[in-house]
Amino acid sequence: AFDLIVADPGGGAGCEIISKVYKEQLGLELITLNAVFDPYFSARPSEPDEKNLKELVSFVQKHAKNGSKVLGLGFDGDADRCVAVDEKGRFVPLDMLIALYARYIAEQSSGQKIIITHVDASMLIDKLVGEVGGKVLRTKVGDVAIGNMVANEQSVFGGEPCGAWIHPRYHLCPDGPLTGLKILEWVAERGPLADLVDSVTDYPVNRAKIACENKDKARVMELLTEKLSSDDSLQNILTIDGLRLNYEDDSWV
Repeated sequence: AFDLIVADPGGGAGCEIISKVYKEQLGLELITLNAVFDPYFSARPSEPDEKNLKELVSFVQKHAKNGSKVLGLGFDGDADRCVAVDEKGRFVPLDMLIALYARYIAEQSSGQKIIITHVDASMLIDKLVGEVGGKVLRTKVGDVAIGNMVANEQSVFGGEPCGAWIHPRYHLCPDGPLTGLKILEWVAERGPLADLVDSVTDYPVNRAKIACENKDKARVMELLTEKLSSDDSLQNILTIDGLRLNYEDDSWV
């Protein structure tokens, strides 16, 4: 299904296991970038975002021009997260990647189609999972909260847009190398990934951090709730982890 898989473990914990499993045990045509253990992450920062994976994106784009079917996988430092670069050499938006995969898993499920994510994930996952009769439940940010809810709800899949995905058929911990293999399995069956990406409209998410003293947080959240909850276009409010306001047009804060 693929001419080449390009993996960038970023000098982190996945350096050895990715080559051993993907290439030696499964026989995939694999090229690795930044695959020498480096606790200082001198080749690139640990975070597997678009900015830090420019080398991976460029490598996939170069091979894609030759007509090869190439897919890129990027990992974080402790290898519990995995992200993807599609066959056109595009970094796949994180909310879009998890939403597309969650729809696939829900569609495959013969039982209850429950997907777990957290309050910071976009509405795209609700839309795509809902298309196949699935249901999305949300919990606090963090893979521990998601893993607990996956177990309690007997969910078929759970994850965070950042690439920390939980595959309960195997275990309840985020596992980057396993996620990479599950992405390859999915794309081999339903891909190309580029076509899947082009088939949906992304829901852009602007994430920002605002400094706030711990002593002020409770009062700030109280004031925000009072000020914003009276909006007529508000659909509902989630207070699972902070404050999330869902509006009737599928936007949220």
